[in-house]
Amino acid sequence: MTSCQGGQMTMGFCDYLYGLSEFRIAATNNTRANPNPQCINRNVVKAVLFKWPFQQTPSLVHVGLSMIDTQSHDRNVRIQVSAESITPYGFNLRFRSWGDSLTQNAAVSWFVCP
Repeated sequence: MTSCQGGQMTMGFCDYLYGLSEFRIAATNNTRANPNPQCINRNVVKAVLFKWPFQQTPSLVHVGLSMIDTQSHDRNVRIQVSAESITPYGFNLRFRSWGDSLTQNAAVSWFVCP
């Protein structure tokens, strides 16, 4: 089959308030000081498998950010998405944030053609 294929994928939710009590959050009204460290400098790789394999590695692979969920608190929002290790059967989708960005979740729409 030689048709194009597409889909969506999320990086997975990270609760930036995890481990912080409601009392502490209300008392300080500032989560910037001690957010969940797992939500900073995220590097998530998800496997995307095509519904049917291509006869050869697709010549067109497009990934685009379709949703982002962040907590800014005067922080920069930084996120990168990329397709890696592309084969006739699928590819790896990498979500990456860096610096002090607090990334709770992100979604990508992807599209591939032979």
